[in-house]
Amino acid sequence: MVILETLAVQVASNISLFFILGVIGTALWGDGALIFFTAFSVNYKISLWLIFFAAYIGTMIGDSLWFLIGIKLARKIEKNKKMYKGYKKIAFIIDKIFKHNHLLALTVVKYLYGTRVITIFYLAKEKIGYKKFIYYDFISTLFWVLGVGLIGYLVGLGFVWIQTAFKNIQLTILALIIIFILFGWLQRAINMKIGKLSEK
Repeated sequence: MVILETLAVQVASNISLFFILGVIGTALWGDGALIFFTAFSVNYKISLWLIFFAAYIGTMIGDSLWFLIGIKLARKIEKNKKMYKGYKKIAFIIDKIFKHNHLLALTVVKYLYGTRVITIFYLAKEKIGYKKFIYYDFISTLFWVLGVGLIGYLVGLGFVWIQTAFKNIQLTILALIIIFILFGWLQRAINMKIGKLSEK
């Protein structure tokens, strides 16, 4: 625990390193990384705007890369059963629920577990064009950063409160794990509901 605390203090004291880790983390791991880094910011008194900005850049970079990969893999998606099943689910959401409103769909699915990449592949397959995709992603990422960032902020406040109230790092870590599990469970429950709708 002492080693982790020392490492955390070093990262918190190096703003440039923290920013770079925020960009890379959100580009690769999305909401999990944003919640972690926002909670970390609250705990170590780092500007929330810094991590929000890093998350914004990281997400835009990550989404752009996935979009370009999706263009290349458009035909292979249909041959991969697991990927095509996810693609079908997203296609149902966008076509039936959002009436082909790609901006609204991209904004909403960013909050659903495991749908970000498949949605981007769907948009690439729809051939909406990179400029239009970036425009949609620019707006949807803003809402996503603020929404998921708020969850991370509340997690960070909870972390600080538990530490202050109980002065027990093990209890604090347990509380954080429970919060992450509940968040993941909620996302999966929503996905399963949408999956059942898409199979009808």
